[in-house]
Amino acid sequence: LGTLSALLDKSLVRRTPSGLYALHPLLRQFALEKLDETPGQLAVIRYAHAQCFARLLQTRAPALRAHGQKDALQALDEVWEDLRSGWRWALEASDPALLDAMLEGLATFCQMRGWQQIGVELLEAALPLADAAPRLLSRLNLYLGILLNELSQMQRARGLLEAALSELPDDAAAEIILAHSALGRVEWIEGHYDQA
Repeated sequence: LGTLSALLDKSLVRRTPSGLYALHPLLRQFALEKLDETPGQLAVIRYAHAQCFARLLQTRAPALRAHGQKDALQALDEVWEDLRSGWRWALEASDPALLDAMLEGLATFCQMRGWQQIGVELLEAALPLADAAPRLLSRLNLYLGILLNELSQMQRARGLLEAALSELPDDAAAEIILAHSALGRVEWIEGHYDQA
């Protein structure tokens, strides 16, 4: 705590409006250069960084669709580049569990910000890893289907949402409901009102 206070006093670290801490860009660059000198340590730090932001996404994801949405969006806006970096590192590390932990929050945040195309690109990058991780594949299909629906790519959205429904386990009730709701929107938009 003393070190953090000293860094705050010297303006090398700042406290964001949502209460998170952010490094000064020069200090961040210096730290990355030092970490590059010790590759083993860099991997450990990147993993811890990705886990930290996975926890943040998991903590904030429920508020993105409920009370506290404004605060959750602001907090995630402040760390957007860290979220993307964490996702990219999880991809590089071929870590389906870490990707799965970040998935709902990342996809929902992109959806709420109107960044559907960015969300699709991030999620599609994880598809090659999902073949060996059925839970991740079913959830990727769900959130990709939702984002593609909002991009008016109905045929592709329908296929992914139907695949998600066939793959999601019975104990994933909230995601099954979400998939049915999204598929209903696809049917409605396409004029299949009786199926919506």
